[in-house]
Amino acid sequence: MGKPRAGERATVGSDAAESADTVGASVTLRRQQLESLGVVTRRVAHQLNNHLMSLMGRAELATVTLSARHPAVAQLALAEQAARQAGELCQQLLAYAEDGRARAELELSAVVRGLDALLRAVVARNVELRLELAESLPRVPACSSQIRQVVVFLALSAAEAIGEGDGVVRISTRRAEARFVELEVADDGPEIPARTLARVLELRDAAEGGGRGAALVAARLIAERHGGALRVLSRAGVGSSVRILLPPGDDGGAAPR
Repeated sequence: MGKPRAGERATVGSDAAESADTVGASVTLRRQQLESLGVVTRRVAHQLNNHLMSLMGRAELATVTLSARHPAVAQLALAEQAARQAGELCQQLLAYAEDGRARAELELSAVVRGLDALLRAVVARNVELRLELAESLPRVPACSSQIRQVVVFLALSAAEAIGEGDGVVRISTRRAEARFVELEVADDGPEIPARTLARVLELRDAAEGGGRGAALVAARLIAERHGGALRVLSRAGVGSSVRILLPPGDDGGAAPR
């Protein structure tokens, strides 16, 4: 790939040039830290989910022992609702921390179609969501929860970047070079700051970059766990494109370059 044009941020991701030994050591350390964080996250989420299930069971039991007019019934219903919402957050934590070993043969276009209603419900009304999905794509061996999470993360962060003005978020799938399958989330919002791209390149603390930085770091980690790569292009006045390339099931080759 040639040099980016003026105002265009260079591609970052697992295929970016990282030749310095110090950078390589820093990336390795950050990976180890993130993997350790994933282990802790899974343990905490499992324990919290168990407590929530116990809480919901007790609330349901208390509800059936009381008359329908008892003033505590309404409060118990609110407690059950809050516990269910917290349980959903636990599942999201587990999906984010999952190492990707539980995999199935997925068709990326079908995965995105299955998220259409959810995405349109949560994306702001000033943002137009467009799906451009290829048919008959090769299936990729992937963790279903992680792929769904990365689609939602990237779409929401792109919509948030657009802000209050009108804009477009486009989610597309296609065949890419070297028989890889590509998922792209693009928007016409402002360019991604250079410091955010640097954090993605070095896998620095995603919390420093807010929603967009966190989404990009998560996308890179998930892509690499599946033997793929993340590519990001951002240009002032044009928008940003985040591409994830994944190998199909019958391809055991190296990640795309």
